[in-house]
Amino acid sequence: MVEEGIVNPQRIVQVGIRASTAEQTTYAKNHGISIVSTSEVYKNAKKAVFIISEALNNVNNVYVSFDVDVLDPAFAPGVGNPEGEGIMLRNLIEIMHNLKGLNIRAFDVVEVNPDYDCMGVTFCSVSKFIREFLGIAANKP
Repeated sequence: MVEEGIVNPQRIVQVGIRASTAEQTTYAKNHGISIVSTSEVYKNAKKAVFIISEALNNVNNVYVSFDVDVLDPAFAPGVGNPEGEGIMLRNLIEIMHNLKGLNIRAFDVVEVNPDYDCMGVTFCSVSKFIREFLGIAANKP
């Protein structure tokens, strides 16, 4: 999307990155894509909200992609690439609650693997996120 000119890369924010390759990080930096690491979220979630808000300031249509493996495996073991030290579900929902007012037009959920989802933990987390997210998206000022 960036290379085709469909999306301005300065309007992309990736939250919870903790296992990117050197090539992915270099690409993001070279194109002005904002990255908020998991450790940055834990240190200062309000900073993450500020970075997202700044990038999406005056954007008419916001698309949110929820890659479930951003969550710590304690909250989402059923993903294709479980990586420790992920974001807690509460942190993610708190960030979303602080982004009320965005004109969210679409969202998706990716990276759920039911074969690895012991006792439906991942689907419980995803369901909670979706319920909260839809409430936030519907409650526009």
